[in-house]
Amino acid sequence: MNKRTARILAKHRSNPVRPKSSLKKKIKNFFAFVTLVGLTVVAIGAVYILVVFMQVSKEMPSIAEIDSIHQNTGTTIYYADGPVMAVLARRNVQPVKMNQISPYVKWATIAAEDRRFYEHSAIDIRGIIRAAYTNILSGDLTAEGASTITQQLARNINAFGLSREKTIRRKIEEAMLAIRLEQIYTKDQILNMYLNNVYYGDGAWGIEAAAETYFKKDAKDLDIAQSAFLAGLPNRPYTLSMNHAAAFRRMDWVLKSMQQIGKITQTQREEALAEDLKLYDKSFTTNNIYSAPYFVNYVVSRLEQEYGVSNVFSGWKIYTTLDSRIQKAAEDALRNGIASYGDANQAALICIDPKTGYIRAMVGGLDFNKDQFNITTLGIRQPGSAFKPILYTAAFDNGICNLDTTYRDDPNFPGQLPGNKWHPKNYGGHYSYSLVTVRKAIEDSINTIAVKVAMLTGLRRVIDYARRMGITTPIAPYPTLALGASGVRPIDLCSAYSIFENNGLRAIPLSVTKIYDSSGNLYDEHVPQMSDPHIGANAIQEINEALQDVVLYGTGTAAKSVPNAHGKTGTTSDDRDAWFAGYTPELTTVIWAAHEVRYTTGKNKGKVRTYLPMPGGTGGRVCAPIWRDFMLKAVPIQQQVNQAAANPANPAQSNNSNPASGGNGASQSSNGPGGSSGNASPQPAVNSSMNSTQSGQSLDQNSSNPTSDNSNTSMSPITPTPSDNNVSQSQPTIPKPKMSEPQGRIAPPPTQSPPASADPMVRVPICAESGMRATRWCPVVIYKTMPRSQIPPKCTLHHPPPGEPP
Repeated sequence: MNKRTARILAKHRSNPVRPKSSLKKKIKNFFAFVTLVGLTVVAIGAVYILVVFMQVSKEMPSIAEIDSIHQNTGTTIYYADGPVMAVLARRNVQPVKMNQISPYVKWATIAAEDRRFYEHSAIDIRGIIRAAYTNILSGDLTAEGASTITQQLARNINAFGLSREKTIRRKIEEAMLAIRLEQIYTKDQILNMYLNNVYYGDGAWGIEAAAETYFKKDAKDLDIAQSAFLAGLPNRPYTLSMNHAAAFRRMDWVLKSMQQIGKITQTQREEALAEDLKLYDKSFTTNNIYSAPYFVNYVVSRLEQEYGVSNVFSGWKIYTTLDSRIQKAAEDALRNGIASYGDANQAALICIDPKTGYIRAMVGGLDFNKDQFNITTLGIRQPGSAFKPILYTAAFDNGICNLDTTYRDDPNFPGQLPGNKWHPKNYGGHYSYSLVTVRKAIEDSINTIAVKVAMLTGLRRVIDYARRMGITTPIAPYPTLALGASGVRPIDLCSAYSIFENNGLRAIPLSVTKIYDSSGNLYDEHVPQMSDPHIGANAIQEINEALQDVVLYGTGTAAKSVPNAHGKTGTTSDDRDAWFAGYTPELTTVIWAAHEVRYTTGKNKGKVRTYLPMPGGTGGRVCAPIWRDFMLKAVPIQQQVNQAAANPANPAQSNNSNPASGGNGASQSSNGPGGSSGNASPQPAVNSSMNSTQSGQSLDQNSSNPTSDNSNTSMSPITPTPSDNNVSQSQPTIPKPKMSEPQGRIAPPPTQSPPASADPMVRVPICAESGMRATRWCPVVIYKTMPRSQIPPKCTLHHPPPGEPP
């Protein structure tokens, strides 16, 4: 036996194979240890829950206290310069009894919110298990909820004192209060209280107010279709009350649920679906919305998402960024401008301060009483050539071209695929077939050269710049993106244009500065925020030169009477959408106009709007004159505001209201929003993320007291100018591209805060349940300040409710 074999035998003798019984013993001990740890954790949890249970029991309201609860009312919203904008009061003045409510409402509500309402005792254990099982199988953890109507009643009545945070203590408080309510009241009494207190959107609290608001009838007279429509609204009251198409889809889902629980037949469901459900135009006199109704609804929606419906209507005083004089100028200019151009019948305007992001004016449509859809924040329309500054920013910043680079004006472009039949067309269908500078191409909105530059820059790179500049809507990687074929929101485009005036920093639109509770205590405060898209100074300078030339010599000459004006016109295929996006050192403003047709009855019910061609209705002819008339009034007002902010000691400039004085325009104390002028702001926080895609809500996201000249600005004759006409194309959603950071960066301007650190602190909306970055579907959102590098990914726990698409 050689030495190697001897070593192997010796090693084997020193490490014999362990018997199987020893291995089994180890496995048994391991599982025993895991079981012990598990039981210990369960025991600790049970003790904790028991302690919390005993504490909460002492804090629960008595029967008498519950019976005497009344909700607070009278939240007041103020302009930045002092006047009252709106008083949000509950419409439900007289609660109704169950025998005064249609039985269809009762069963529609139970089908939508709590199918086993009459079977459980406040907490539906079977429902929780069923919901968890259904959600796991579907892969959607929010496909089916498990909160009972009693729990919702306990949660939604602010006077019960439950917080909005998703903590174990709060869940125990909610469950115990629900149990106590079921001990005190019968099921019908609980359902009655729920129907009298639930929010149906549009300021309507309670079923009687909802029946009057939407159908002009009493709750006892509602039929199956009307009951199903209203029962679906409390799920997302603001969105569904504004978006009728989504509300009708939700109604269909409620009708299906009613059939499933056996309360209506298949025939009744089909008849309800076929009913021509007429929704009445809403009157807002009860809520005392004195002016700026689109902005009021925008603010309320943001506050509801962040703080909950009950808090918003609890006597708050909300100070906003809107200026009543600038808002009045916007409404006048838009109304008079559209009236002077016969083909357009709908328009919208959004104006922000590019240095702070303060929204100074917002007009979401021409007639709020007829249509509450806010085009500036919800509308997604093709911007046409108004998108081109974003394209050329990407090209300039990456050295693809400059203002003096020349290209041939012809229909051919780089990267054409064999057999390609699409070619860009200029307005009028003509080509010069000569060399044209980029400066001239932007000035006269030449489409062929825009497509050439886009292809040379790279479509993915252009999309990346659009994302960094604040465009949040899907953009498809096709050559037509150079012509604005992918839809955008006006508020996003306005935020993107603020970059050019603000030395490369994007102003994130801000609507609310301060909130005071009913006792006059500061509840929350919002400060300006800037996003740094990392665009070189040379690119910004070239875009500024080009957009000034557009106004002086090109398609936007109708606006050249505004000092220091820069801008770009936009017109889509068949002249369906007209745009003008522009800025001065004081304000950035985007205007959109179209010929709108709405379908609210018959087979097109739910197809809320479509748009018809406007022959000759270009951005230069329709929107540029409106922009001019508005800015001639608004810019001097903003200049006064800026001067007052620079000299806060001047009491003559102060006309803000003090929360303690009821907001009647008295001089503001230092606690008021914005200091002495009501419009000054703290230094903006700079977000240095290259890929920030925030749409601009930092809550995020007809004046009765006008102080400006009310006379109409006369309109000078408009000389026809070259325009732009772009090809539209349906756009699929695409993933956001990844690309390296381009070279050439600029520092923040001297008027801003010092340059942010490598990892700046930012204020982030967080889903209270998942701990991830909140989306619009998260039910409870809290805001946390954290380093940029620690921002969590978007919440994947919450999704659209049944019956509503993403």
